[in-house]
Amino acid sequence: MRFLIAAFALLAACGGEDDEAAPSGGGPTAPAAPVAAARPAGPQLAPKLRIEDRVACPTPTDAKKCDPNAAVCGEGQYCLSAGAAHYCGVCPERDAIRHTFKPRDFQGTDIRDPFQSFVINQPGLGVAGTDMPTDRTPRCTRRDQMVASNYSYQSLKLVGIVSQGTQRKVLMMDSGNLGHIVKKGDCVGKEKALVKDIGAGYVTFIVDKGDPVGATPREPEEQSMQLYPTQVSVNMQIDEPATRPTAPIVAPPSQGGTQQQPQQPPPGPTIRIEDTPAPPPAPVQPPPQAPAQIRP
Repeated sequence: MRFLIAAFALLAACGGEDDEAAPSGGGPTAPAAPVAAARPAGPQLAPKLRIEDRVACPTPTDAKKCDPNAAVCGEGQYCLSAGAAHYCGVCPERDAIRHTFKPRDFQGTDIRDPFQSFVINQPGLGVAGTDMPTDRTPRCTRRDQMVASNYSYQSLKLVGIVSQGTQRKVLMMDSGNLGHIVKKGDCVGKEKALVKDIGAGYVTFIVDKGDPVGATPREPEEQSMQLYPTQVSVNMQIDEPATRPTAPIVAPPSQGGTQQQPQQPPPGPTIRIEDTPAPPPAPVQPPPQAPAQIRP
């Protein structure tokens, strides 16, 4: 009996689906749900200019035009605006505005402590490691790279180093008391010594002395010039002044009433003086007198 009641209950639960189904045919359809209104467009993000785009570059002299959106210029050139058009040209300030980090920048022996004085000699300052790989000196092809071409770079005197952001510049004086401003990438002197690195107190040049005919190519040499070549060493001993003789120290009298006698300085060497009596004076004889004459 219970089985029949459960079967009727299941049949009642399954019925009614055909009655609720939507009628087929061309009857009226329910209106579609309204589409959510589109959100108002926010402020458009403007592209930010980089610091390289704010640098004032010289007017390009090349007549080759370029498109700033798809610029195709040579190596070391940029698509610069000149008037209403764009031309390919060089911009040394843009090349040097970004500092290219090298393995040497992360060596503790070559990094200057900003809290250490320039007067104290810094160990390892300006000394390049022997295990550092050296590259071949790039050729100096541009005219704006040449600095002090009438003098040897070794005859120039390093006067000062100035930091402008991430770029350092050097002031060097020649024998004619004329100053030359040198930056990284310049070719200095008759030897065309390439400025490889400018540190806080040194300048490193790469000098390519050339390869003899038929000989094995030689690696370029690195020469460093110190800003303060005569620095004071930390281990330098300072001569102390000679001690002067002081007076004897007299101890104060004790509280018991016994007064101590002051200490006398040690007696010096005695000098003996002998008293020699003076010789007796010579006897004084009277002068001779004439004989007296008696007259009668």
